[in-house]
Amino acid sequence: MDKKQEIQKKYLELQNIEQQIKQPQQQLLLLNQQLLEFMKLIESIEDFKKVKENSKAFAPLGSGIYAEAEIKNINKLLINVGSNVSLFRTPDEAKEMVAKQVNDIKEVIQKTEEEIQSIINYAIKLQEEIKSLIE
Repeated sequence: MDKKQEIQKKYLELQNIEQQIKQPQQQLLLLNQQLLEFMKLIESIEDFKKVKENSKAFAPLGSGIYAEAEIKNINKLLINVGSNVSLFRTPDEAKEMVAKQVNDIKEVIQKTEEEIQSIINYAIKLQEEIKSLIE
């Protein structure tokens, strides 16, 4: 393979890498948004623990519609655990469940960042190879 073909091959590979990196970057954005939502949820659970029983509140029905409600038991939250299964948990148990999800997301974020860095490092190496072939 002559020098020109090798440069073209490496340049095409570099363009493919640029496309490859977009997916983990998108995933990272979504993971960070999800992490932020869970952090806000933990804060909301902490705030809920300060509410007094028989307090008035508005319960969401969906699409920005709320119904006035009265909180009868501040030690019982209904949590959707998936597959249309919901369980009653205390606020502390709910917070613990969410904290575990936060840790899981942080681990995935770290692995995704490492994957992105690995791709970037390979792209830099390719750029250097292309540069040395051109010179």
